[in-house]
Amino acid sequence: MPPRLPDRYSLEVRIGRDGDVEEWLATDIELDRPCLVRVLGPESTPERRTEFLDAVRTAAGISHLHLAHVYEAGDLDDGAFSVGEWPGGIRLSDRESADLSLDPATFLPNAEGLARALAALHERDEVHGAIDASAVFFPTARPAKLGAIGRHRRWSTPEGDTAALASVLEEALTGQPAGTYPPSQVIDGLSPALDAALQSTRLGRTNARGLAELIASVPVAQPRPRPPGPSRRWLGLAVGLLIVAVALILLGSSLRPGPVSVPGEAATPGGITERSTTTTTSTVVGTIDAPAPRIESIEAFDPLGDGEERDEDLSNLLDGDPDTTWRTESYFDPLPLIKAGVGFQVRVTGSPSLLRMSGVSPGTELEVRWISEFDRSIDGWELVATARAIGTELIVDLPVRNDGIWLIWLVQVPVDDDVYRSTIAEIALT
Repeated sequence: MPPRLPDRYSLEVRIGRDGDVEEWLATDIELDRPCLVRVLGPESTPERRTEFLDAVRTAAGISHLHLAHVYEAGDLDDGAFSVGEWPGGIRLSDRESADLSLDPATFLPNAEGLARALAALHERDEVHGAIDASAVFFPTARPAKLGAIGRHRRWSTPEGDTAALASVLEEALTGQPAGTYPPSQVIDGLSPALDAALQSTRLGRTNARGLAELIASVPVAQPRPRPPGPSRRWLGLAVGLLIVAVALILLGSSLRPGPVSVPGEAATPGGITERSTTTTTSTVVGTIDAPAPRIESIEAFDPLGDGEERDEDLSNLLDGDPDTTWRTESYFDPLPLIKAGVGFQVRVTGSPSLLRMSGVSPGTELEVRWISEFDRSIDGWELVATARAIGTELIVDLPVRNDGIWLIWLVQVPVDDDVYRSTIAEIALT
């Protein structure tokens, strides 16, 4: 049933739901202009309505070309609402789904603008808390806009916002999850300086204002003409295959018989030590063997639920068998309507630099968090990365952290057979 709004707004088309927020395309009758109406319904709690209204009212006080304007917000008898500009119906996620290419000369100024809009939000002591590709509007021939203001927050720090925005921008350019391929290796004429700027931000080393300045300094060359051929996604795959081929050639060379055989050890993700033998004809002096990261234990983490999440299947994530899996419980509503997230914690010795996940349900959105000693409250964990599964594989860059506990915190799970749940086959911290 349509919400009861002030008489000046005529609801035209129900767009759908953005988490726990219902969206409508409406007309402001007094000013004769389209607008976007976002509504929290009667199922929302008073605390959630306060969070929503505080966010949109703060945004309403910021005037920025790349931030979706908020015109009005208020309480309803059975919820809360906001009215904002209609930034067009095309989101960055729609462009990614359609595999629409992005011209760097057009995209980079908009990326800079989005970072500056986010910085303006942070300078008002406000955190977006839920940035992904569906939060960025990018219609043709119009400025990109950071929207979805008032979403249920999945994180509460500016660092989480900037890391998420950097991931979104990188995925938009490469068509792959952030960290898979550097954008400069996928798009002709793009400077490696952008690779460094996005990676630095994803790892929490650069704030939103700094990201904007770095993007502004990236030189943009005219793309070289390319003959008809595969899309940039296939080009990225070809780059990966080339790297594998070179590695195999080098491996073949290293396996030629030699006079010295040096035993070594490598730890598998499951914590089982396997012995390997490397043959070489050279002598290395002064080498320091850094121990490989080792997973000591894995446990469910569900502080906002019953404390369990199919615990009996968690060992499947470390058994090396892609046919055995762990999955979340089945939920009858989108996860953000029920709780902020659910996941599992992995206690590690060593300092991993990559999280690799396979067999992931596409559409799964997650945060990677770290803590030195266990804390039952999610607020005590440091947010270090965010990711969204486009395909079934995820590779996430990790900042330097020694030992401690890594949390894989799922904040959105896709629909599967009319319920909401997510499946993961294997994980490795390497």
